[in-house]
Amino acid sequence: ARQAIVKSFVPDNLGFGHVTREDVIGRHTTTIARELMCGGDSTHTAIIIIDGTYLYIQKSRNNEFQRKTFNLYKKRSLLKSMMIVTTTGYIVACIGPFMPDFNNNDAAIMKDILLRNTDHILSWLKEHDILVVDRGFRDSIGLMKALGLEATMPSFLDGRRQFSAEEVNESRCITKIRWVVEAANRRLKQFKYFANTIQNSSLVYLESDTSIACALINHYQPPMTRSKLEDEEIGVQIMQLRQQKNKIQLALLEENNLIKRFSLWEIINHTEIIDDFPIMTQDDLGDLTFGSVFQLKRARSYAEERCSTTNLTGDVAYSVHRCKIIPNLIRIPTQSAHSNRVTYHPTIHFTDQAILGWWCDCFTGARFIGCCSHIASAIWFLSYQRWQTQQRHMPSGEYKNLATDPIQVSDFYDSSDDDNSQPYTLT
Repeated sequence: ARQAIVKSFVPDNLGFGHVTREDVIGRHTTTIARELMCGGDSTHTAIIIIDGTYLYIQKSRNNEFQRKTFNLYKKRSLLKSMMIVTTTGYIVACIGPFMPDFNNNDAAIMKDILLRNTDHILSWLKEHDILVVDRGFRDSIGLMKALGLEATMPSFLDGRRQFSAEEVNESRCITKIRWVVEAANRRLKQFKYFANTIQNSSLVYLESDTSIACALINHYQPPMTRSKLEDEEIGVQIMQLRQQKNKIQLALLEENNLIKRFSLWEIINHTEIIDDFPIMTQDDLGDLTFGSVFQLKRARSYAEERCSTTNLTGDVAYSVHRCKIIPNLIRIPTQSAHSNRVTYHPTIHFTDQAILGWWCDCFTGARFIGCCSHIASAIWFLSYQRWQTQQRHMPSGEYKNLATDPIQVSDFYDSSDDDNSQPYTLT
């Protein structure tokens, strides 16, 4: 049955031979991807997204195979397949499996696919076609460009404290369309066979089983995303903002040296600007983040820590730093979610009718195609949450009470100056 499906069903639903470039361009390219990657014109340009997916396997008694399948990043044995999808999430091809050891990262695998012309990929791709990849493909960008392909990848920090506004805006455009390949990987893992650890005895069928699963997804499941009426307008708006600099950072903060001059900020409670800050709806917040759900999901967590309570509907203490020389400029010191020693300072410029701009000193805080989670949290609380009256029970706030946090006491040590030979006692 497996062989029959591989021969009769898979070729019609998976692989570069089953779908033409014209079909991908016309039927499997979203409007927002066309606007962001091609400036609205993708009549002759195919856009595909590439990423690797992990397939966990058992440990092997064969030492060589165990070394080659042990992944240092995941700290376990696995194989890796390369998913190639369109901007709607349609799976063009699934190539692999590949060994995942330190010699075989995503870049090395992509080089192998291109140099071997696996599945006739070079016959399908044409000059100036766009490949959307993540940072793991960095070492293969040169080969892609040598073959006449356009590769788009998020920027690297390279030792700096923050991305520039242009870099982080560009990266946001890439992640705006790249998420579908992660969703395609998740669809594959909906099959329990791929979600669990695969028996090594069945590895001989792994390539064909992966192809069958991807073909079934293409044939029976709807696209991950579809073009919407407002996508073209959103794309044009993003393109207008794409190369602009962050005016709040340049004009208000750096020119007036407000970033480091703490004496120019006064601490007030949020109620003192209750009439000055604009009121927003959830749709307004969605527009502010350009449809990103992640930032708004994280907003409550930062606000709860700022208020020291999970009940944000009552009379809470949410302190705000207001600029003394620019009264409609505020910042909200926000504890990092990952480090006790790091505090960020999301800064917001506003009127009673609208948010004029923002900036944060985190890695991605200079962007204004959307915003970071720290900015989103501050705007979410000040413009929306503090006006809500319905209390939401958040049980996660009680989890810290379920375990004891030991007191921190320096270790006892013997002192030559202490003549008392009596042991220490707590009574």
